[in-house]
Order: sequence, then C-alpha cells, then structure tokens
Amino acid sequence: MKENTGDIKPLRGDFNKRDAGAGYLLAIAALLIPQFILAFIWIIGMQGFGWRDISEIQAESFAFLIVSSVALQLILGLTYFFFVRTRRIEPFRAPRVKNMPARNWLLSASAGVIALFGLMFTSFVFDIFFTGVLKYKSPDMPDFDTAGKAVLGIIFIGVFPAVFEELIFRGIILRGLAPLGKTKAVLISAAAFALAHMSPAQTVHQFLLGIVMGLIAWETGSILAPMLIHFINNALSVVLDVSGFFGLIEKMRAWEIVVAALVTLAAVCGIMYLILRFIKKPAQDKDAQYQYAFAPDGSTPAIQISSQPQYFTPAIQPSCQRQSPVIAPKSALPHLLIGFAIAALMWIIALALAM
Repeated sequence: MKENTGDIKPLRGDFNKRDAGAGYLLAIAALLIPQFILAFIWIIGMQGFGWRDISEIQAESFAFLIVSSVALQLILGLTYFFFVRTRRIEPFRAPRVKNMPARNWLLSASAGVIALFGLMFTSFVFDIFFTGVLKYKSPDMPDFDTAGKAVLGIIFIGVFPAVFEELIFRGIILRGLAPLGKTKAVLISAAAFALAHMSPAQTVHQFLLGIVMGLIAWETGSILAPMLIHFINNALSVVLDVSGFFGLIEKMRAWEIVVAALVTLAAVCGIMYLILRFIKKPAQDKDAQYQYAFAPDGSTPAIQISSQPQYFTPAIQPSCQRQSPVIAPKSALPHLLIGFAIAALMWIIALALAM
C-alpha cells in the first residue's frame, strides 16, 4: 500500500500570537497543579491549609526545597515539549536556541550581573512595603550553610529555572507576541513572568528582570542570552545569601534603601542602554521556515517570511523575496487574560495567607 505523506504538515519554525496565549495558560496550570497536589496531601495529613505551610516547610527543609523545585521545573519542561510537539513546532529553532558571538555572551553576562545588583535595592524597597504596610511575611529561604548545599542550590535553583522558564516566557510568549512590536511583547512577557511566580514581595523585581531579559533576548536573537541572565540572577542570589550580603542590606535604614534603589535603578537604565547599543545584531536566519523580519534597530517586526509558497499580498512583496502575512493567527488575548486572571488570583491568595 502506498503511504500517504502529503498530509503531513511541516514543523513550524516560529511561535505565533495564539501560541503565546495558550502556552502561558498551560504554563500556569503546570505551575499550579503540583502545588494543589502538595496542598491536598498536607490537608489530608491534618497539618493545616496548604500553601503557607508548604512555604514554611521549604524554608525549614533544604531537601524539600530542592525536591519541590526540581519537580516543578521538570513539569514545566515537560509542559514545554508537550506543547511544541502537539502544535508541531520545532522545539529549538522556534525559541531561537542558537549560539551568539563572544561579544553578545559577554554583554549578556554583564546585563545579568548589573540587573541583580541594580534591582536588588528596588526589591528590598517593596519587601519593606509589603512587610511594614501590608503586614506580609514572605517565607524565608533555607540556609545554604555548607558548600554542598550552595552547589546544589546553584544547580537546581540556578540552572533548571534558567532553562525551562525561559523556554516558556522568552520563547513561546515573547517570540509569539513579536508581531505586536518590541515594547508590547517585552512588557507583556515580563508581566506574565512576574505574575506566574505568584510571590507578592518579588513581583516588581521579577517584572523588571523580565524586561531586561526580554530586551536582551530581542536584540541578540538568541534565547541563550536570557537563559544566561536568569542563571546569573539565581546563582548569584544563592552566593550572596551564603556570604551574608543580604543580611547587611537588611540592617540598613528604610530611607537609605530607598535612596540606594533610586540610584541603582537609574544606573541599570543607563548601563542597559549602552549594552543594548553594543550588542551585535543577528543575521537573518535564512534556513528557518518561518521568521519575523525586523527593522534595522530590531524594533518593529514587519511580516512573516517563508521560504515556501504561502498566501501573500503582491502589494507588499519586495523585489528580493516573497513575504507573507499568511493567514493571521488568532489573538493571544483570551488565553492570556485567563492566565493572568488565574495568576492574579493566586497572587492575592498568597498575599492573604501570609498576612
């Protein structure tokens, strides 16, 4: 019998707006389901209500923190590969898993260090606000009091989230929202990243960090750049916690932290401007089945380019290559709104339980 291979659709080489919305909603589910399971187990054990108790256990038990963190990230990773497989999307080309020039590696690493130290005081300002005004008590992290714990913390809190969370937030969401333009895509993906963590006192820090990672991802054209920044942020946080550096900041007076936050935040903006200016822009990937053509400054995605015949409008076809908006994918808005609503609800619950 002759095999019919004509109906097999080729793998897509890029995400679209509908992918961004559906991917975020699926990621929220992947982040919440393990917490529901743990909360249910905790309730069955007649030990209390769930989330707050689990956070306290994580603060008291290093082993529980590592196991729960690894499980959560593996579920997120499996969710990503399930998503791209069911939608027939190339798992590594679509999020732009590709090498960069040495200059971009160095600038990305610099952005990671600058973002951590520059946004640190801003994070403490909001921690003071939530603690002092809203009476919110964020759960403490366990002590990384040995070299072995510090190494495990760097691996499991640094490496895993840097890979799997970036595939979701700077991969599916940022790339999927690229047709909206750089500003909207970066801001929406940063907001999605911050809310998905459902950690009230850290929301502003995660939003600002998400902006930094989104801009670097956009300009370098490689998801390896935000992965590096994410790893540096998490790994250095473990190192600074071990060194007692955070304890020194906590001893500062509130007005000193506010002043330091304003100064360092301004410094981050200035240095990031320079970093973005010096990044070497990627050459267009001619082998990709789908990609977005950007303006020379990387700011405005024009329309989809395809190496294969697609629906296209002759009026917008340049002389050198065939361009096509293709059939516009459905809006990301419905799924994004549902995802944001669920994440916001859990954010409020986390705040209420910790007050």
